[in-house]
Amino acid sequence: KGLNIPSSVYDEDSQRKMYLKFLRKFNQVKYDAIGVSFIQSSKVLEVIKSKYPNTIVVAKIENLKGMENIQHICKSCDVIMIDRGDLSAEIGENNLFSAITRISKITKENGKSLIMATENLDSMMSRKSPTKSEIVSIGHSLMLESDKIMLSDETATSEKWLEALKWLDE
Repeated sequence: KGLNIPSSVYDEDSQRKMYLKFLRKFNQVKYDAIGVSFIQSSKVLEVIKSKYPNTIVVAKIENLKGMENIQHICKSCDVIMIDRGDLSAEIGENNLFSAITRISKITKENGKSLIMATENLDSMMSRKSPTKSEIVSIGHSLMLESDKIMLSDETATSEKWLEALKWLDE
């Protein structure tokens, strides 16, 4: 957590084992959805979908391999989440805008829901309203037909969490 190495490739067998171990450990929980981080291909998703067929599987696109394999990933999950923070750290800030646009387009072409995550209203942790850049960014996410805008620190750790929710609701 918190470490991104550009162009990283993760061992999918280790990922699969780790995710399944976690899910077995909490098997008494009735999951509505499972978010799977650093997905690089459809392999891990297919195993999870086979073991949890009635559970929504959210594939988090956070690295170059996930971005490259988005077409196949879309076919094996229910929802795509673009983690803009991790994706940016892994592919480079200069590539982020085009990557988001491409991932969003392919996600929608495959009829999947899209969540846009990371730093959507970060400035509201210390301000009453978002920056103009955040407003434009959220507008861009909506133009790309994002189904959900995910808030993180701005609601999880900020004392001003309610203001962020109210602003977004408006």
